[in-house]
Amino acid sequence: MVVALAAAGILGREFMPKLEEGNFWIRATLPTSISLEKSARYVGHIRAIVLGCPGEDASDCPFEKRSRPEIQSVISQLGRPDDGTDVSGFHNIELLAPLRPTSEWRKGVTKASLTDDMQRDLARAFPGVVFNFSQVIADNVEEAMSGVKGENTVKVVGPDLLVNETKADEIVSVMKDIRGVADLGIFRSLGQPAIRITPSRTAAGRYGLNTGDVAAVIQAAIGGLAITQVYEGEKHFDLTVRWAEPYRRDQRAIRAILVAAPDGAQVPLGQLADVVEENSPSVIFREDLKRYVPVKFSVRGRDLASTIAEAQAKIAAHVKLPYDTHLEWGGEINQLRETTARLLIIVPSPCWSSCFSCTARSRTRATPSSCCWARRGGQRRCRGPFSHRH
Repeated sequence: MVVALAAAGILGREFMPKLEEGNFWIRATLPTSISLEKSARYVGHIRAIVLGCPGEDASDCPFEKRSRPEIQSVISQLGRPDDGTDVSGFHNIELLAPLRPTSEWRKGVTKASLTDDMQRDLARAFPGVVFNFSQVIADNVEEAMSGVKGENTVKVVGPDLLVNETKADEIVSVMKDIRGVADLGIFRSLGQPAIRITPSRTAAGRYGLNTGDVAAVIQAAIGGLAITQVYEGEKHFDLTVRWAEPYRRDQRAIRAILVAAPDGAQVPLGQLADVVEENSPSVIFREDLKRYVPVKFSVRGRDLASTIAEAQAKIAAHVKLPYDTHLEWGGEINQLRETTARLLIIVPSPCWSSCFSCTARSRTRATPSSCCWARRGGQRRCRGPFSHRH
């Protein structure tokens, strides 16, 4: 017992053993501003790498030419799902790769070695793209536990998205050197190019305009303005008009939009407002009404508890957070802590109960249970378990 308790302190801790499902569920996170056409071209190349095809086209790759015969096929999905339940843009690519029975695998090949080979080839072909390796059922369970598409997560919670992403980058730079950390990446909120138009009250006042007049022109020229309704039987739709695409496609064209002044003058929008391009959020993660930027990661080749402990110690030493920003850890580590706390109550309880029961029995055997006094021949004698009759 003593040896077992002493050895428990040097053993690693895991939440649950991995259930082998016989497949790969791979997710690739591209830059947020990527177009549909560019992302669609990358899908074929990723599928070819997963299958082990010599070229970039997976459709023209017979089984004999594949370097990974353990993978049966690859099915890809670009963007959000058909039912629209998951908010994802063209930067999100998900692939399902069913595996053949292990009896048909090459000698010495394991799923861990396949994962490492694919991770290395994909990182070499697509530098900067974040890949995540999981399984179909495990992916859903991990997302439910961590809140993001990853096994574990560090959430940088704070009001400023720019500060959150800056601190998330610092966390990634610290965690990338920790043994056991894999699939490390950031789910970014910023990265969507946007044009911000800010009317100037002073400039608009020189021409007898107010900011509402300028905003109305911007809405009609760029966003569109409903001028009437179109009826089709019982259905009716708004008919909107706006400027043609060549006159609103970029900053230069937007600055050239003409705004009519009360005296009939046509003033370019660039003289009435500041038109600048900025890095805006494409999605904002929230939890308990607070903004956060998640850093997702997996643990492979090492136990979960020691990996998290080392990561927390190094992050606390090297990442300095503002007063209104803090970190929250989610995923399997929280489940491990809750399970450990329950076991600390459940496991010792039978041991203590057995000890109390044994103690009570030993005392019962050593102490007389009853002592009866009676007068016999003028003498008082005690009859009990340890009394003798004469």
